Amino acid sequence: MTGNEIRTRFLEHFASREHLVLPSAPLVPHGDPSTLFISAGMQPLKPYYLGLGEPPAPRLASAQKCLRTGDIEEVGKTERHLTFFEMLGNFAPTGDYFKETAIPLAWELVTNGFGMPVQRLRVTVHPSDDQAFEIWTSSTGIPADHVTRDGTNWWGLGRGPAGPDSEIWWDRGREAGCGQPDCYPDHCKRFTEIWNLVFPQYDQRGDLSSPPSTAESIQRGVADGALVPLARPAIDTGMGLERIGFVLQDKSNVFETDLLFPLVEFVHEHSAKPTTLSEKIIADHVRAITFCIADGVVPSNEGRGYVLRRLIRRAALHGRNIGLTARLSGGAQRTVAMFKEHYPELKDRERFITETIEAETERFARTLEDGMEQFEKVASRGGGVVSGADAFRLHDTFGFPLELTRELAAERKLTVDEEGFRTAMAEQKERSRRATPLRFAITKDIPKSEFSGYDELTTETKVLAIRLGGDPVDVAMEGDEVQVFLERTPFYAESGGQIGDTGTISTAGGRVRVEDTQKPLEGSIAHLGTVITGEVRVGEMATAAVDEKRRRQIMRHHSATHLLHKALRETLGEQVVQKGSWVGPDHTTFDIPLNRAILKEELVRINRRVMEKVREALPFHESQKPYKEA
Repeated sequence: MTGNEIRTRFLEHFASREHLVLPSAPLVPHGDPSTLFISAGMQPLKPYYLGLGEPPAPRLASAQKCLRTGDIEEVGKTERHLTFFEMLGNFAPTGDYFKETAIPLAWELVTNGFGMPVQRLRVTVHPSDDQAFEIWTSSTGIPADHVTRDGTNWWGLGRGPAGPDSEIWWDRGREAGCGQPDCYPDHCKRFTEIWNLVFPQYDQRGDLSSPPSTAESIQRGVADGALVPLARPAIDTGMGLERIGFVLQDKSNVFETDLLFPLVEFVHEHSAKPTTLSEKIIADHVRAITFCIADGVVPSNEGRGYVLRRLIRRAALHGRNIGLTARLSGGAQRTVAMFKEHYPELKDRERFITETIEAETERFARTLEDGMEQFEKVASRGGGVVSGADAFRLHDTFGFPLELTRELAAERKLTVDEEGFRTAMAEQKERSRRATPLRFAITKDIPKSEFSGYDELTTETKVLAIRLGGDPVDVAMEGDEVQVFLERTPFYAESGGQIGDTGTISTAGGRVRVEDTQKPLEGSIAHLGTVITGEVRVGEMATAAVDEKRRRQIMRHHSATHLLHKALRETLGEQVVQKGSWVGPDHTTFDIPLNRAILKEELVRINRRVMEKVREALPFHESQKPYKEA
């Protein structure tokens, strides 16, 4: 049975039993700022469980895209850990049914729908849950000695909905585990959990007097009011598609299923020196990357974008280790081919996905090039240890992942002070938390700059001033985070919604990687960045070079905002005025006041009008005017 067939059979099973099948929500949560990504099947349904909205039907089922990176270091090392996975689930958020229906529905699917032999199935229930034990042993075909009471079968977050859960396990055979004849679920690798049925039947309003692992603890909680029984307890179940896939396909781990093996095979076929671990990590990460980008996430240095950047760079790093000759974007294309039938948005956005991956891997390649020289300097100092401070500087200044520093150090028989690295990381986070807005000092101390960026993207110029930590200095050394002021510059400073340019400032003695450009006051342009090689001095001649590819992307998006504004006014009325925008290299946003949702047909017209004008390739006329005239 293929992964697609398993997903279909699950959803059809519940659709034929009065459940409304919902499409997967995007990985990016809607209206839930508490988390970066959807990480569980019921997460998009939380408003229904909390009584904040009415579900579209009393019985629901879905195959939900999920992403978790908390166990990213375990990916490839265990039989089941993944970053991206699909969670199959059935739900009764308003109490349409409870255990008496949920348990038989689950049993019917695993034994009849999936054809799993009864003698190889086990069940665990909470010690307090006599009701679930009774239903399992009287309403299904499982023997009573195959139902185990387990104190870990409890779900809750300390406050709010809480209750026991019941898990269905697959027996992989005595030889797969400890070999003991009396082995039980969760004791060793012999048993694999395939489905969790959660029964949130209480409202937890206070702390329990002891951990919720015994029947006595739950009884005391009810007696003292910490646990209040709900009038209409709900149902929330979760079955990992990849997990049930490796069981039904008789494989030893998730990477051998048809949901992942084609990607493992892709990596193996295009590697000069393949290793099993790297093959699995790249396969997992490429799949996660593909779905993330399809749902609108782009690489950045914070939030979801940072998670995506880390996944891409980690996959690229493992690709480097095994001599991967194919592009990661080729793995994304294979992912699209594998999943496009159920997730058509992958095919619709395939080009954007591949272009995003290629741009980020190219950026990372440049980072590695800059960082390798710095690592060699650190390694040449001797001492046998890469200090935590050095490892953190490589990470923070040059974008070196700790994994890469660890690997390079091992090649030279060096160790890395990882505890020191973590300390430095924590200190930086604390500094960022306390940081005040950028300090540019008194305006009279800031020199003016001539802007040449309308006519050229590379300029010969002179360093007029350098500021370090907000204070003026005559020289900045390698690793310093600085603000550089030039006599003449092609760098556009952030204004009017358009973000600042990035690029490099090179002198005879050193080079600054410009990471942002700001305008502390009219006529002054501050280049914010890091000295990545050598030293930079006030008074030196310099070459200022803007990242041309990035600037041209920003220019396109800037022009697109004007086209969009015109199309919006044509479609929605002349009263539509721009209230704000953000123009960057990867996308642009455009804010307008409108007291209703834009209709689908209006969106189609707006998009059509913008694309019509793009295809017309209208001539571009440039003029420069004073601000008031413009």
